[in-house]
Amino acid sequence: MFTERIIMGVGAAVLLFLGAAVGWFAFNDPTEETRSDLAWDLQQAQQRQGNPGGGSASIDFAALEEDVVERDNLWDELISPPPQRPSPPDLAGALRGVTVTRESMGSGNDMRVRIRTSSDSRGSWMGVGDEVNGLTIIEITSDSVVFGREAHGRMYTRSVSRGN
Repeated sequence: MFTERIIMGVGAAVLLFLGAAVGWFAFNDPTEETRSDLAWDLQQAQQRQGNPGGGSASIDFAALEEDVVERDNLWDELISPPPQRPSPPDLAGALRGVTVTRESMGSGNDMRVRIRTSSDSRGSWMGVGDEVNGLTIIEITSDSVVFGREAHGRMYTRSVSRGN
């Protein structure tokens, strides 16, 4: 019986506290002060703009359009396009008429192969570092020869298989 009285007392105290809180917030609205401050700020802003009535301000659309049309840079790009990439050299065109034969002499870095061009049908023995039609021989393997040309700060290469 004693514990029932304690439970009843605690329950009554909680109900009394909740009732007091509801009553406090019913008569003391915490957002009322914020609402009145915002209304005052809005009124001050409208008066500074010369529109004390709060209605819509008259806008001279003709003057506005004239001002916009007179701007020379209206349609200028905000960000310029990236620079156009330079086109790579025409390695296929430079190698037109060039035939790399299977004939070779030497080995390793000293290997030389016979290369025929349209102007030299008999062919010449060439090795790494030699030039053919403006292209430099970069590498010689048992199956191909790699030609290259440096342009625009980059090395462009093309491989030609060793044929006849």
